Amino acid sequence: MKVSYFCAPDAHPQDQLTSLVNTFKSQIVEDGFDEPADGVKKTSRVGVMQYGELKNDLDRIVNIVFDVNKWNFGFDLYQPNSFSTLLYNEYDAYYKGEYSWHGDGVLKEQYDIKLTALLNCSDTEYEGGKFKLFINGEWDIDEFDKPGSLLVFPSWIQHKVTPVTAGVRKSMALFFTGPNLR
Repeated sequence: MKVSYFCAPDAHPQDQLTSLVNTFKSQIVEDGFDEPADGVKKTSRVGVMQYGELKNDLDRIVNIVFDVNKWNFGFDLYQPNSFSTLLYNEYDAYYKGEYSWHGDGVLKEQYDIKLTALLNCSDTEYEGGKFKLFINGEWDIDEFDKPGSLLVFPSWIQHKVTPVTAGVRKSMALFFTGPNLR
């Protein structure tokens, strides 16, 4: 049976999240940019990074995603390379950080984003910032609230982050691509 999403609650040790966040912040490309979906509200600080600079820190996560894909989704995926893009997001209560309903995708003919992998990197407590998927209705993905958890789902599934009401919610997004689905 195929699943709509998969969550690994202990994909990254919680006691190593502060170190991971600091590593992410040290690798942000200064002239990087985010391309949020058209017509949606996104209020978060975004850092763009390259996988090659973080390969050692993320090797376990990538291996989990490939294993999850093999057993649950069955997509033909490309291995991330040194130039693959990662996004680091901070949703801050100060400006009610959120990201309204959207799907992840690209406007390229040669490949498609097939899986979105999100790592909850929050190393301090926060309130709000619930992650939701829209699969025949709105689903709260409560297991992703746990710091260190990894959520993997087909990228075209609509999803959102509700406003953060206290603290800062931190996450990393890695998009797994493969041959065009057409």
